[in-house]
Amino acid sequence: MTVAARGGALDLALGIARRILAEPTRVDDSTLAEAVDIAVGCGEPDLAKQAEGLAERLRQTDRGTRVARLLGIPFPVRAWRLPSGKVDALAMALDLATHRVPPVEVVRWLSARPAELLRSPQLHLLVANAAFMMREASAANHAFGCFLTTFGLAGPLAIELDPENALRGFRWQPRASPDGPLITVIMAAYQAADTIEYALDSILRQRHENLEVLVCDDASQDLTVDRIRSYLVDPRVRLFRSTENQGTYNIRNALLPHARGEYVTYHDADDFALPDRLTRQIAALQSGDYLACVAHWIRLTPRGLTTVFHDGGILRRSVVSMLVRKEHLSASGPYRSALFGADHEMLEALIHGAPGRVVSLREPLLLGLWGTGSLTRQPGREALESGYRSPDRRRYTELVFRRYAIGDTSITDSSLDIALQATGNWRDPQGVAEVR
Repeated sequence: MTVAARGGALDLALGIARRILAEPTRVDDSTLAEAVDIAVGCGEPDLAKQAEGLAERLRQTDRGTRVARLLGIPFPVRAWRLPSGKVDALAMALDLATHRVPPVEVVRWLSARPAELLRSPQLHLLVANAAFMMREASAANHAFGCFLTTFGLAGPLAIELDPENALRGFRWQPRASPDGPLITVIMAAYQAADTIEYALDSILRQRHENLEVLVCDDASQDLTVDRIRSYLVDPRVRLFRSTENQGTYNIRNALLPHARGEYVTYHDADDFALPDRLTRQIAALQSGDYLACVAHWIRLTPRGLTTVFHDGGILRRSVVSMLVRKEHLSASGPYRSALFGADHEMLEALIHGAPGRVVSLREPLLLGLWGTGSLTRQPGREALESGYRSPDRRRYTELVFRRYAIGDTSITDSSLDIALQATGNWRDPQGVAEVR
């Protein structure tokens, strides 16, 4: 089931989960936990509700324990161990976020167990969560630095506490490295006046300085375009505007012909790129016969709390980080004119079209804002930390799986377009114009 779900065969995985939950006594605890987890991810409340009567069995496995917590099954406060003996990062994060325990209790508990921090460096980010909640900037800064150094990355020079958006408060020591190929960074911005400045700063202060930023205001009604104009003093920045709101992927398609770089990548207008992002990705891409490189990221709430996902992990693949040779991107065709999910399709097309030529870095090279305004949290478009995916998002993923992973020739460009239009996951291209 899990292999099918991760690959994109969500209908198949859900069908198996339904059969298992119809006769739960016929499977072991591990398989039962897997079925409940997939039911939750596919938004099957009736199936997931059965878990309440299976609580004792779910608590026998790590996966079952985590999914039971997400379903609201009661646990004792400070039950921060999984059946395997590992620290339950999800439980700790939930207890912090819901104020079941004071933040200082998390700091004390982890500080008394340095071996756990060595075994699982991501626990440093839970110390950072507690520090953010206690408004202790230096402690948050230290904890973030401890985590990043395990990847050979420099920690923040400072973290200034911003009550509205923690990403605005991160500061790194600039370390310029002007050598290297020209990279084009494409950024779409809509209603991003509150975030566009730190997003642009994080790109322009990259260690890899040989870059250009093509940023397009997508017909915003706030001060986004004015914020961007102030950056035009840097010759690396070029400003474009949409004639009408058209979505991220249409903007990417429209800006690609304007790109001068040998390589192209993307950055969202509310995210923060660590200063070594481009340096690390270019080095990885040039280390072998690769066409594209993707990195991982950490998702932070506006309060600065690191998100722990349903599997207990923190790092997630950042599809927006894809860095690709421009010539190959141009040859592989445009992004689909979807509102969401088209970057996943493009990556799957590259992976299956050129096996072994897409390299994935485990390093956390971006900080992604995980707030109520994020597209992945909007009703009908969700992709949540609980594992839940909205029906429209699951439908697109399923079609992508069938087309690229198993080579279903009945899934054509035309049929995909029609399917997305039927669910409202579509924007017609509107074009862009450069602002001088």
